[in-house]
Amino acid sequence: MGMAVHARDKGKYKSWNDLAGKALFTGMPPWDTRAQLERAFEALGVKYTYRQVDLSAAGSLLQSGGIDGFGLYTTGEAAVAPWIAEASLAADWAAVSPSTAEIAALKKAGFAILELKPEVYKKDVHADKVVVLPFYYGFHVGLEVPAEDVYQMLKVIEKNVGELAKADKGFSQIAKDMPGFQRLGVTSAANLLPIHPGLAKYMREKGVWDAKWDSRIAKK
Repeated sequence: MGMAVHARDKGKYKSWNDLAGKALFTGMPPWDTRAQLERAFEALGVKYTYRQVDLSAAGSLLQSGGIDGFGLYTTGEAAVAPWIAEASLAADWAAVSPSTAEIAALKKAGFAILELKPEVYKKDVHADKVVVLPFYYGFHVGLEVPAEDVYQMLKVIEKNVGELAKADKGFSQIAKDMPGFQRLGVTSAANLLPIHPGLAKYMREKGVWDAKWDSRIAKK
């Protein structure tokens, strides 16, 4: 997750703390993308006014000054959300990244940091890079699905991931490095929920397992 403001105001925002007190659309209330930004702002002590808007109106509201900014995100570091693409037609927005000090604070709070190339958004974002806070979706199953079945499922996905990426750019990260992507996902969630033994087997085979996760493997 990242943040955008109108390009005419980009000089006013050098950090996320500069967004304090502003009217922002960080996403719809139930969205996990919004929750990610909420956690980040809380970690930085940034208090703002939340504006819930219709997705189709986000760009026009930014253009008119009805909101001061909105949240940015992509799928798989490759696909832009349709409503953000639509907003780009109504308003010239600029990306706002956290400052160096804020990045250090976010890392200390446990957030991963990712620098995206501006080209991902298919427009001029008025910045050399876009700093975002990634998080990872997963297909989760319980222990009623045997470890060997999950292991074989991962092997089948890995074998056919090239075709998946052709069908949907959101799979491009997995196509580049599926074992590495599994490691990123587990790293971000190992303290929150147990790890399926089938995934653990796959990761051990690929050399991306960390022994510190041994105690986190789910058991019946």
